[in-house]
Amino acid sequence: MSSQAVQSEPPRDVSWDDLPPGPWLQRWARWARWGAWAAVFLSLATFLFVALRRLPYPFELEWLEGGVLQHVERLGAGASIYVEPSLDFIPFAYTPLYFHVSAAAAKVFGGGFFAPRLVSLLASLGVFALVFAISWRAARSAFSAGLAAGLFAATYAASGFWLDLARPDALFLFFLLLGVYLVWFHPGCAGSLAAGIAFGLSFLTKQTALACVAPLVLYLLVVRRRQGVWIALALIGLIVSTTVIYDAATHGWYSYYALRLRRGILLETLNWNRLATFWMRDLAVPLGIALALGLFYFVRRAPRWSWKAEGLQLALMGSLILGTWASRLEAYAFTNVNLPAHAAVAILAGLGTQEALGTAGRATTRRQAGAAIYLCLVWMLQFVGLAYKPTEALPTARDERAGRQLVDRLRATDGRVFLPFHPYLLERAGHRPHAHAMGIADVQRGDAHGYGRVLTAALDSLIAGRRFATVVLDDDWLRRQVEREYVMVGRIFTDHRLFRTVAGTGTKPEFVYVPRPPTESSDLPGRAPGDHRPPVRPASPLVNIQ
Repeated sequence: MSSQAVQSEPPRDVSWDDLPPGPWLQRWARWARWGAWAAVFLSLATFLFVALRRLPYPFELEWLEGGVLQHVERLGAGASIYVEPSLDFIPFAYTPLYFHVSAAAAKVFGGGFFAPRLVSLLASLGVFALVFAISWRAARSAFSAGLAAGLFAATYAASGFWLDLARPDALFLFFLLLGVYLVWFHPGCAGSLAAGIAFGLSFLTKQTALACVAPLVLYLLVVRRRQGVWIALALIGLIVSTTVIYDAATHGWYSYYALRLRRGILLETLNWNRLATFWMRDLAVPLGIALALGLFYFVRRAPRWSWKAEGLQLALMGSLILGTWASRLEAYAFTNVNLPAHAAVAILAGLGTQEALGTAGRATTRRQAGAAIYLCLVWMLQFVGLAYKPTEALPTARDERAGRQLVDRLRATDGRVFLPFHPYLLERAGHRPHAHAMGIADVQRGDAHGYGRVLTAALDSLIAGRRFATVVLDDDWLRRQVEREYVMVGRIFTDHRLFRTVAGTGTKPEFVYVPRPPTESSDLPGRAPGDHRPPVRPASPLVNIQ
């Protein structure tokens, strides 16, 4: 196969300088273009402003960041993250590449959230560059490519303010789009092998990559067999070899978490209602205009359709969207899983824009200018629909002070503390850490009749035996079991908005429990039989942070 990409001729770029000199129409066309460019730069600048402001924040922006930090710190200390499940530590059911890259960054930039967030921020910038590069190579228009990159940046809020978090998603998407770029524009042997490796690295960052890549590989094996074979060989070879190596190093625990447990979680938590709601709630509502432009692109290309050109483009972008759809079926999947679909829609919208401009360019000059104005206005409307307040994603100085007070009060709390949603805070306060609630819940859901049963019994035993001096919960998880043996003494924060995570599911450590006194009945706390004095409630230094 030729080393040059097989694709149809891109639509002719329309020079804005060649617009008709008609007095008002040309001015409006130029102003509309400047308005569209302003929306692009505003979207990118707003993302960078928020990401850079959040980068040094010393506490969680999203409730799983602390668990990720525990993984990074274990690797930095030379310990394995894939170990037998216990209440001391349970890894998240992810593949390890992001944790290793973040641990390497932490050796340079130090501990805390800065290093893993920096990895995600740099990966996000790489994603913007790839969205631009793919669109530009396909359409040969910097204007359309810029719109595509700006549109993807504008979906920052729609995907949960996720791209710059200490989470694997940005790095996973970077490798995924790198593979897409190589498949699209470098179909030769070397490019195909590189694409397979990029897809493999994406899988080693987050298993969702397989759902996004599998439809594409099947298409290539049918339509462009040689390219498909090279990609499949590189992808499968990388996944199999790393699985063998990691299993040998972790006594099989890597495949337990990354493969078997992940499969069990998916099967246990499927939400079939999202088969339909994904298309409307996750795509059509926030990105309806962009979707229409992408559809227009393929409709206009239908008369000169080629399965090796337009068919490949449909397979590449369709695989990203279908893989996202499959990932969204997991009941606990948040809107961050929509990132690959958002990137695909942004690229298609850029191609649709250039196709529309090319069509207008073949019409009269007046229609050409009118179409340009209309398209720019439509794009600005799409950007307005995705607008958000940057302050919604930013923790405040008051949040940071409250977090430091919480750590100080945890340090002053005697005995063992159970803080299942934020165990990283225990390490900062000098307490013995334990497994994260998500790790426990993953094993309980994905391996209910194996280690899930063992963990449940162990946790119930610790609670029933009042082995914790203090229990701090975020929500109703475990509340029923805890309240049999513990009494709530108050809330940590007097303001419900204080120290709440600003990305993903907003939560914070909230309810403080201490063991019931031995003579206490559940309905008369603090009162012994025959004692008519007012009950004395237990206290905790953790409550009432302002």
